[in-house]
Amino acid sequence: MSHAPLRVGIAGCGLIGRKRAEALGPEDTLVGCFDPVPEAAAALAADHGGAACEGVDAPLDRGPDLVVGAAPHDPLSGLPDPRLDPAAHVLTSTPPGL
Repeated sequence: MSHAPLRVGIAGCGLIGRKRAEALGPEDTLVGCFDPVPEAAAALAADHGGAACEGVDAPLDRGPDLVVGAAPHDPLSGLPDPRLDPAAHVLTSTPPGL
């Protein structure tokens, strides 16, 4: 199955974030990633492209179609807020902030 290329942001660059980046299709683009451990974001960006961002909102500033929350729920509590462009989808494995 093919799809239009996606611009993706990732918040959380550990095991799950890395798996999500590896699952991107060849036409998809990692536009930015954030992790509270800057070295983790830098490593993910080095391996998959995009920018290592300094704040959880920074990947949103890069115009993604999709933001993947790949961290424990507490650090993700700021993601689904009104600043998200209505065209950007948020994918998390757990409900943020619960």
